[in-house]
Amino acid sequence: MDEAEFRTKFKELLERIGEMPPEQRPRLEALAAETRRRHEETREAVDRANAALRNLTLTLQLALLKA
Repeated sequence: MDEAEFRTKFKELLERIGEMPPEQRPRLEALAAETRRRHEETREAVDRANAALRNLTLTLQLALLKA
């Protein structure tokens, strides 16, 4: 699932939570907030890993050029 699809599905989820009875909303809203937080953390971790891989690739290319 890409970022755009996640955002679309998450928006739909929030809309459906808004349609729930008021006594059920706080628990579901808390779960949705936790899901959003974890998604952001995962996305940031993947971005950092990709940056590290790019740096490693450049370092290896430079090392091979010097060899």
